[in-house]
Amino acid sequence: MNSGISSFVAEVERLREEAAARRARGEITIPSAVLADGEELAAGMYLLRLADDGPESMGRWVEFVSGDSVAGRGLAVVISDDEMSEVSESGMLRNEARVEVLKEADYVRVWLNRDGVNYLVHMPPA
Repeated sequence: MNSGISSFVAEVERLREEAAARRARGEITIPSAVLADGEELAAGMYLLRLADDGPESMGRWVEFVSGDSVAGRGLAVVISDDEMSEVSESGMLRNEARVEVLKEADYVRVWLNRDGVNYLVHMPPA
């Protein structure tokens, strides 16, 4: 009996560690189709990548990568960790990514934190 419980606890811990590693790599799952920069982005798993182009002081393009290609991109608002508490009540991220469905599913927020800088992309449903 104890070995069964120990195995279960070990499996739960392994799954938690895998999920944390995915978030740290910037891997997310978008639960339903959204509009990213006016284009439909299908529900699914994506790797987030900061694009090299874009107005870095006011925003930054975040690319949604599926496989080896960019499936879409959205312009992110750039907010420092110091200012983030004014924007989000759901806690702080540290070098990871999160997807939040907000305002009764009126939009999806994709939140990426890299080295004390937060990138927020807000996308309406498709």
